[in-house]
Amino acid sequence: MHEASAKIGVVDSAHWLAYIYETEDEPNFVEARKWAEIAVAGNRRGAMADLASFLEEGKGGPKDSRRAAILYERAAMLQSPNALYKLGMRSLEGDGTPRNYTRALRFLQASAKGKEGVAECFLAAMYESGLGVPVDQQKAFELVKSAKLHKCEDPEYRLGRDYYEGSVLPKDYTKAYYWLSKGTELGNPHAMNYFGMLYYHGFGVEKDEAKAVALFKKGMEKGCPGATSNMADRYRRGDGVLKDLKKSQQLYARLVKDGYSGATDKMKEVIAELNSN
Repeated sequence: MHEASAKIGVVDSAHWLAYIYETEDEPNFVEARKWAEIAVAGNRRGAMADLASFLEEGKGGPKDSRRAAILYERAAMLQSPNALYKLGMRSLEGDGTPRNYTRALRFLQASAKGKEGVAECFLAAMYESGLGVPVDQQKAFELVKSAKLHKCEDPEYRLGRDYYEGSVLPKDYTKAYYWLSKGTELGNPHAMNYFGMLYYHGFGVEKDEAKAVALFKKGMEKGCPGATSNMADRYRRGDGVLKDLKKSQQLYARLVKDGYSGATDKMKEVIAELNSN
């Protein structure tokens, strides 16, 4: 019924079909992109943001960063929370545009008004670190709480990871420690992995390999591929655990099965080490 409606120009149906094809168990981005184009022709703001994402990432067809940027701007003018968020993040991290905290703040605040929880999460970071605004810790904590209410998954982990990596937010291991410790307390396995890396490398905290290994193991048990990779490395090198190449191989094999990047080459290296002994 939706397809019949979409074919005769019902914009809502076209946008709905794009969403269905994008989110099914085996996404069909070619179809999703086709129906999003039809919805965009009908001036559907949500479809503009969706199509921009497809164009930006090359899903369902060739990449077109220039057109993606135009569509994000069009959707933002129509107050699409997702498009406003995308433009805010581009200005925050300097992705395809000079880093501009004033512009980032404006777009993220507008996105947050549309109850975009992820926008609130990064607004919190701006208030916490004084990026384009005076430092306001209370405002930051309120925004994190609001982000969770608006279904932003694990804002503590997001903030901790980004302070750790320094690609979106300025690298700050003290803030990374604070947020990752919160994420770990709340049971996020990815936060456990990053928290473990702080201890393993001694970033912003006294180096403690035993503590790091305990966090990697816990994250691995809860299904974090990054933690599994870290444990495979530990067993391979004997860092914080007894060296066990067979155990390392088993963990890399699990990652290979799950399609984890770089796991195949590492597993081959471990197999070569085993065969040389």
